[in-house]
Amino acid sequence: MEIRWSKDTACVCLYKDRRLTEGVFFKDRVSLFMTHKLRKGNVSLLLKNFMLSDVGNYQCQVISKDRTEEITVRVRINPDVQPVSQSPIFQDGNAQLMLHEDKKTREPSKKLSRHASHHSQSDEKQHGNYSTGVSSNDNFQLVIPQTTQEATISMGSEFIVPCYLSPEICATAMQIKWFKEMDCVCVYKNRRVIEGRAYKDRASLITHELERGNVSLHLSNFSVSDVGDYHCQVISRDGTKEITVGVRIKPEVQPVSKSPTSPDQSIQLKLFEIHKIWTEEETNKMDESALMSEMKVNNVQELHQMLIKAYTEKDRQLEKTEQALRETRTDLDRALRLNPQFLDRDNPNPF
Repeated sequence: MEIRWSKDTACVCLYKDRRLTEGVFFKDRVSLFMTHKLRKGNVSLLLKNFMLSDVGNYQCQVISKDRTEEITVRVRINPDVQPVSQSPIFQDGNAQLMLHEDKKTREPSKKLSRHASHHSQSDEKQHGNYSTGVSSNDNFQLVIPQTTQEATISMGSEFIVPCYLSPEICATAMQIKWFKEMDCVCVYKNRRVIEGRAYKDRASLITHELERGNVSLHLSNFSVSDVGDYHCQVISRDGTKEITVGVRIKPEVQPVSKSPTSPDQSIQLKLFEIHKIWTEEETNKMDESALMSEMKVNNVQELHQMLIKAYTEKDRQLEKTEQALRETRTDLDRALRLNPQFLDRDNPNPF
C-alpha cells in the first residue's frame, strides 16, 4: 500500500512502491518499521533526534487500490508531569509525552477517488473517524522549515529566505514571484528567472531544486538593508498560494543600533511566517513592480506607456481582422447573388 505521514501541513515521509522518501524538513530523521512489521500492519512512524518542535498533530494516510483511510495522532507534553514552560531544551533533558487520537470530525476532500471507502460502523468504533479522498497535484501549502528559522549571516555573503511547497511537489511548471515589501525581487516564469530592477545580479532561485518543491529565494551580497518582510506567490493551475516571511535581527544577540557593517562581521537573524494581510493598493503595487521587471522598464510611467502601446497595437490588429472579415462576407454575398444555385439544397451538384 501507499503510506503518507505528515505533521500539520509538512510532509514527514511517503512510502510508495516499496520505497521510503523523507520529507524535506525531516531529512535523515524519519523511518518506518520496514518489511517485517509492515506485513503485520504496523505503519508506525519513527523519528530520530527528538526536539520540542516535533510536538504537534501527525496525520497518517494509508491508500490501497480501492480505499483511503486516515487518522490524526496528537502528540503533546504531559502538563501534569512536565509544565510546558519548563520543557527541557538540552540534550540530557527528558519530557513526558501524551499521544492520543484526534477524533475531531474532518471535512472530506472535494476530490474523491473513484472508489468509495467501505469501512463499517464497527471499524469506526474500533479505529475512530476516517475520511476518504486524494489530493490534487496542486493542493499544497507554502511553509518555512523549522530548521531554517534562525541564521547567522556574514555581511556580503549569500542569504536565503526559505520557502517550500508542502507536500513536496514539483514547481518547475509554476510561476513564482518574490517581493520585499512591495518591490519585486524576482519572477520565475516560463522556466526562467527575471531579477527585479533593484536586485540585478543578486536574486536567484535554485532551479533544479524546484523539482523538490524548494522555491526559496537566494540573495547574494547580504546587507542590513535586506532585513524586512518578504512575500512569495506561487501560481499554479488551481490558483495562487502566498506566504510572508519576516526577516529580523535578533535583538537579544545584536542590537539593531549596533548592527555590523564591515564584511568580516556577522549578525544573527530570525525568520518566521507573518500572517499579514496586504491591502489592494499594496498588491497592485506588487503587480506593477513585477510587470516592470518582466518588461524591463524603470518606472511606472514607462510601464503605462508600454501597456497603452501594446493595447493600441492589439486594437489595430483587431480592426484589420474585422475589416478582412467584412470584405470576405461581401465577396461571399456577391458570389451567392451571381450563383443562386449554391443555395439550392435539392441540387445534388450545384457546380
